[in-house]
Amino acid sequence: MASEKQIQAARINGAKSRGPVTALGRLNSASKSWKHGIVARTVVLDCESRDRFNTLFRSLIDELQPVTVIEEMLVQKMAVAQWRQMRLWNLEKNSIEGQKLDLEALGARTSVYETRYDRQFDRAMATLERRRALRDKIKVSEPTK
Repeated sequence: MASEKQIQAARINGAKSRGPVTALGRLNSASKSWKHGIVARTVVLDCESRDRFNTLFRSLIDELQPVTVIEEMLVQKMAVAQWRQMRLWNLEKNSIEGQKLDLEALGARTSVYETRYDRQFDRAMATLERRRALRDKIKVSEPTK
């Protein structure tokens, strides 16, 4: 537990804050809303768990650590594609188990959608890797001061 002196120091330091100063800091601050559920509210159906989606999204963010807005958008695409594929798997499972869904009702389109979501994920990952490689190449070629 914090002492009264520590609490007072934290209040004084907190009052000094004027928000992000650097371009990267402003960029990170501007993208915080994605990390706090906006994507989940638009992608996750009412019958699905927003917490599970947010966990998936945060896991990808933690592992891939996007630096720019575009990188974060690519990670978002990956999370959405994976979530939709998991939804499709769940529909298929429920169909097979006979829960009010007919496997024939899903039709042959199931594999088409699964392939589509795989490609979306893979393309976003490949684009993210290309962007990072290019950024790293630019950093290496810049002369040091």
